Amino acid sequence: MNCPRCQHPNPDGERYCEICGVDLSGVQITPRAPAPPPPPPPAVPNPHAKRRTLYDPGPASPPLPQGPLPGADEVFSRSLPPRKALDPNDPFGASAPRATAIGPTTPQAPQPPPPPRPAAASPRTIVERPAGPMTPSAQVRGALLDPRYGRLHALRVGRNTVGRDPDQDVVVEDGRVSGRHGFLFIKESGEASFMDVSTNGSVVNGAPLHGEVAELEHGAVLKLGGAAMILLLVPPQVLREAGL
Repeated sequence: MNCPRCQHPNPDGERYCEICGVDLSGVQITPRAPAPPPPPPPAVPNPHAKRRTLYDPGPASPPLPQGPLPGADEVFSRSLPPRKALDPNDPFGASAPRATAIGPTTPQAPQPPPPPRPAAASPRTIVERPAGPMTPSAQVRGALLDPRYGRLHALRVGRNTVGRDPDQDVVVEDGRVSGRHGFLFIKESGEASFMDVSTNGSVVNGAPLHGEVAELEHGAVLKLGGAAMILLLVPPQVLREAGL
């Protein structure tokens, strides 16, 4: 019961209030309403329960017809067209069934092969070595000096290959030099030029060269990778004095 002064809930049958001490003998005891039952715990879905699908009709769905479907007898009573017998020993013989060709059945005239395409002209002219036997003194027109090893590479009239591969005319032992780094041309008149075909490029007299052609003179410095080589050309008057 509750105290009439402080409204403190006291046990039933208590004579004085536990808080304020008021006499509770004249207070009527009112029965307390029963506490409502606790709500039921939420239902946990069963993962193994069968779920209803589109093809699983519910209890409210109309019943399916029990008899045969209309027109079913006509469909199943049709006979298939006869098939040609297949010889298991000769499945690709003349009696084997053939697929129906799609498209025109008239044989097409064979088309003539296209004419060969003309070879594209090379944008650069590579001077090859002159054919025919020549004396060593007539072929040599210059040299490349490698100051690192004091090595002198002879240069002949025509095309001289320069690179790291051992089959090159001028072998440059450097890891930054391509297998075939470039071509060094020398004409009969003594003029020289260098064509770069490498990946890292070259430097001629301080000017970078990448896939281009540069004219060379006597004393030109040709840098390939980490190797700097000096071009030495034989002067034409020396050849005339020597009768070459």
